[in-house]
Amino acid sequence: MNVQHEQLARVPSEAFLGRVIHTHVHDLGLRTHYPLTHGVVPVDLYAKLLLDRGYEGIFNLELSPERFPESAREGLWASIERLVTLGQGWAAGGALPAKRVHGKGGKEHV
Repeated sequence: MNVQHEQLARVPSEAFLGRVIHTHVHDLGLRTHYPLTHGVVPVDLYAKLLLDRGYEGIFNLELSPERFPESAREGLWASIERLVTLGQGWAAGGALPAKRVHGKGGKEHV
């Protein structure tokens, strides 16, 4: 799904969802390819839509660390953890877990 800012509120059509063969997953910050910690792109919703329709492809995390150098390592690991958590939640019965947000000092909030 190549989702632009103005398209975020739209749910992709069934026909489109059934044809997806790969993904490039990232969030949006001032520009594109930010970690999944910004909360702009509804990653949970899009992942659930695909997984519920039998998607078995790769969720390719696509980040540009040079755009967020002060938090690149944390953003990368938080994004990986989010994708793994989404996959585990779906595999355990289709329910996606609550979004985890890491604040200052590494404290986790749900």
